[in-house]
Amino acid sequence: MLVILLIYSKKEKPMLKMDGVCFLHRYHKQACIPRRQLDGLRWVTKGTERTPIYIQPNGKMIGTLVVRGPKASVSYEIKDGRPVFTVDVQATGSIIELLKNMPEKQIIEYATKTVKKEIEDLFQLGVKEGIDTLQLSNALYRQNVNDWPKYTTNGLVPLTKDTLGKINVKLSIDTYRKSKK
Repeated sequence: MLVILLIYSKKEKPMLKMDGVCFLHRYHKQACIPRRQLDGLRWVTKGTERTPIYIQPNGKMIGTLVVRGPKASVSYEIKDGRPVFTVDVQATGSIIELLKNMPEKQIIEYATKTVKKEIEDLFQLGVKEGIDTLQLSNALYRQNVNDWPKYTTNGLVPLTKDTLGKINVKLSIDTYRKSKK
C-alpha cells in the first residue's frame, strides 16, 4: 500500500506550502522526495483536476496548455518471466495562451513528449531510490492477485529500468481561449 505524506514548509508568509512527498511501504518511510522532482506524479494521481503544460520548444515559452482530468491506467504482461508494465494516459486540454503561431498537431506532439518524459523521469527516480512511484505493485495486485506473490518481494515488484515497457499518451485539444500574434 502506498501512502503519500505531504511535507509542508513555513517560509516568508504564514501559509502552508507543499515542499515534497514522503513514500511509505507497510507504514515505514521509504524516502521523502522534493516536489520539483515529482512532476510526473500529476499524470498518474487520481483527483488531478487541472494542470498546466508550458509549451517551450527550444527553451523559449510560447504558450500554455491547461490539461483537465488526466486519467491514467496501468497494465502489465509477463515477458521473460517478469512483469513489464504499460502506462496509458488520456487527457483533454485547452490552449489558454499562445504567443506564437504553432499548429495544433505540433502542440499536441510537444505536450505528449512532455507527459511521457515526466512519467519516465518519475519512474527512473523510483528505480534509483527503490520506491514504486507509479504503484506498479498495486496495479499487479488489483489486476491478478494470483500473479502478485509470484512477482513481488516483500509486497513490491523489483524495479529495474526494464520494468516499465511503454508509456502511451492520448492528448486532445478542445478549445483555444486566447491567442496573441
